[in-house]
Amino acid sequence: MSSGLSWTESTKNPLSNNAESYYGNNLYHLVTQQTVISEPGKIFNYQSGNTQLLGFIVEKTTGIDLSEYAHRKIWSKIGTEHEAYWSLDEKEGDEKSFCCWYATPRDYSRLGLLFLHRGNWKGEQIIPSKYFEQMVTPAKLKTKVGTPNYCYGFQTWIYLGSKNKVNYYRGASGQYIISVPEENLVIVRLGEKRNPNFAFTADELKDKQTFEENKYKIEQSPDFIRYLELGQNIVN
Repeated sequence: MSSGLSWTESTKNPLSNNAESYYGNNLYHLVTQQTVISEPGKIFNYQSGNTQLLGFIVEKTTGIDLSEYAHRKIWSKIGTEHEAYWSLDEKEGDEKSFCCWYATPRDYSRLGLLFLHRGNWKGEQIIPSKYFEQMVTPAKLKTKVGTPNYCYGFQTWIYLGSKNKVNYYRGASGQYIISVPEENLVIVRLGEKRNPNFAFTADELKDKQTFEENKYKIEQSPDFIRYLELGQNIVN
């Protein structure tokens, strides 16, 4: 995700854009009033506002609500047992496409299985193969500390520091849907806490040895790696 928007992420600041996106009642106005402060497509800068903007683009392009589009294209096709619920900014309002999709662990695991099989569900290619490969390929961007982006594709987190490539989704409070195709492994973790990302300064990463030892941890969280390794140990 590369952005040049002036979006501020802190939910602890009651005046931040992110706080308003959770508790306000006009997401469209919030997203479309942002100003561009840097050239898009250069720096990986995870921002919730980008995903919200993408949700509005999908609705504008398809002519249907985002939740209905997701139901038609994915949820109704992967054997889910229950309905999912998506928070709105107000009654009959807009979906919070950056967050707040509620489902059962078993149904979340089906999303992991869809990733496990590279977008294919029992012979039906739900996510086009070419697009799926782009989703799980790190975008050619720089991180905020000037290193290559190894961790994010198209709305998808990536981890290359394990023995096999890992694709995953993560929530703000430590929720994960982790898929490791080469190991036939899916991990779903629901929770209310996520450790801060590994912290590296630009000066630290200028050292070649330090960079090589830590390049796949940039923008990653220690608890994600812990859950991944736990799942791998159980399977193996």
